[in-house]
Amino acid sequence: MVITLIQIIAFILWYSASSFYASHHKTRKNYYNFTLRLSIKIKYSLITFLLFFIPIAAIAINGTVYQDKPTEDAANLVAKYTLSDDADKEGYVKQLEDMTIKYPNNINVRNMYTNILLADKKYLLGLEQLKIINKVNPKPVSKLTECMLVERNDKDAASCYKYAVSLFEKNNKEDDNYIIALYLAGDSRFEVAKNELVSSGKLMDTEKSILSMSRNQLIGTFFP
Repeated sequence: MVITLIQIIAFILWYSASSFYASHHKTRKNYYNFTLRLSIKIKYSLITFLLFFIPIAAIAINGTVYQDKPTEDAANLVAKYTLSDDADKEGYVKQLEDMTIKYPNNINVRNMYTNILLADKKYLLGLEQLKIINKVNPKPVSKLTECMLVERNDKDAASCYKYAVSLFEKNNKEDDNYIIALYLAGDSRFEVAKNELVSSGKLMDTEKSILSMSRNQLIGTFFP
């Protein structure tokens, strides 16, 4: 399943609502079981930016095959980070940072470190890492995320969004994230693409409402 930014934002909105449950249940295990069941129910993939659940995939699925040993080690660090208390998190972040220095060309390791930085709202540091990733091998969604962070930090991202749109058109125009790139790029094709996507019946009501957000609301929801 290919995850979309629309789905991620919808997840964030759902996750915020589900925090009521967390405040009334004392154990981490109960909350994890609850959120995992709901995350499966609403069919969100446990990849990239959904850091609340990435570690579960890394440690709970028997027979997981990693691309290489550094990727496996980094995934386990992300697992420990997510399940650890706040006091211990910084140590795991430092270990991930050290791994990006030791394995500078391992994109998997750098992606996981970047994800942690973004989850911690260290947006400038995360942006630095994304620029490194996208300089070597830019991917449409990764570039779009970089553009959103540039705008989040009050910089002009117009040319960045146009480049992201071109990457989608070159690589995967059918990716639903393409419509987000069109919107943020101010592309005149956005309304047509939006109407086609809504008419397709693929979107839930929450996802439809996201397409009606202002750009500040959209970026602010994704990167509060």
